[in-house]
Formats: sequence, structure tokens, C-alpha cells
Amino acid sequence: MSKVNASMDTCKKCNEKFSFWQIYKNYWSAKQMLKCSNCQAEHTCTIKSRVVSSVFVLFVPGLLQTAIQTWEKPEILEIWTILFLYIGTSFVMSFLTNPLLKFKLIQK
Repeated sequence: MSKVNASMDTCKKCNEKFSFWQIYKNYWSAKQMLKCSNCQAEHTCTIKSRVVSSVFVLFVPGLLQTAIQTWEKPEILEIWTILFLYIGTSFVMSFLTNPLLKFKLIQK
């Protein structure tokens, strides 16, 4: 059984660990490259980790929203409440995906 590595990814050239905020800003800015702060080597996010992070940010909040909508709805839960819950859950899940994002070195 393989061990899951829950830490941030590192630079493939100098092994400098990427910071949480460096990865998070790269994820939300939709940049194609991440530069190492130590050696300036450029990295790109792997397709597999983009798919996994998208599942966490989109699919999990969607399931939560569907579950809430299928319950008997009290008067308080209106469409706006459900929408804000979906956005809030997506935001929280985006913080949890940082350790799942893996990068590969761009060869020039």
C-alpha cells in the first residue's frame, strides 16, 4: 500500500519546498507556470493534480448543495443561502487541495 504524501510539492531542480501561498496564488490566478523562489526554475501543474483539485473544488460542494436541496427545506434556506454555502464550501475546499497539487519541471 502506497503512502500518501500530504506535504507541499518541491522544486524538481533544487528541492526547495513551495510555500502554501505560492501554490494557492498560482492555482487561483490560472497561471500556467510556477517559479521556484530559490532557483527560478519554472514548473507546471500536472494534469492529474488539476483534475483531482477540480473534483474537490467543484464536485464536493455540488454534492453538499444537492444534499441540502433534497432535504425538506425550512423557510430560512432560500436559493441565496444555498448559493453562498456552495461558494463558501468551494473556497474552503480550495485551501485543502494545495497538498494535492503536484508540479513538473519545464524543460527549456
